Amino acid sequence: MRYVILGSSAAGIHGAKELRRLDKESEIVLISSDKEIYSRCILHHYLSGERNLKQLSFAENDFVKRYQIRWMKGRTCVSLDRKACQAVLENGETVGYDKLLIATGSHTYIPPVKHLKEAVNVCGFRNIQDIDGLKEAAKQAEHMIVMGAGLVGLDCVMGLLGIGRTATLIESAGWLLSKQLDERAAQTYQKAFLEKGITQHYGVGIEEAVLDKRGQICQVILTD
Repeated sequence: MRYVILGSSAAGIHGAKELRRLDKESEIVLISSDKEIYSRCILHHYLSGERNLKQLSFAENDFVKRYQIRWMKGRTCVSLDRKACQAVLENGETVGYDKLLIATGSHTYIPPVKHLKEAVNVCGFRNIQDIDGLKEAAKQAEHMIVMGAGLVGLDCVMGLLGIGRTATLIESAGWLLSKQLDERAAQTYQKAFLEKGITQHYGVGIEEAVLDKRGQICQVILTD
């Protein structure tokens, strides 16, 4: 029996552990574009410098050996051949499976705002590559915009504050964390962010991103 797991985030790692607990003998293959195991929930600590990559890990140091995992790091599954029970990788290589666990999670969603997708200075807040790019950009960028004041957006803001940078926060809802807080509770956090230098716009979205000759966003036009 060969189990193949796609994705090395929390679901994939814990899935591998549980499979090994239930089946001591079968082969377990882990395929992931990530080369390290890390918690996405505390990526703002990596941005701020509070934790290094090793300190983001939630797995044992000897995870691969302990659970007898064949980990194909830095590899991406681009399609599945369901009839042949094969995962097809980015270079055309195939990996056969008897059982398949898809634990790839979500991905950064770029909203359909005019010129946003083609801009070269837009990034998500989802993986180590995103944060490394954001760290580098923050060294020179004078103005940064965080689109969305949900949990991920606020994590990004906190990470930027941790490296001594500020940002402009834009949220279409009437206040931050609108799914978690009522307006009165949100005001406490909004005031605290304002005192830290975070400019905030609520009840508006971004209608258009204005690009310069280099393809970088130099201005945004709000819906108001």
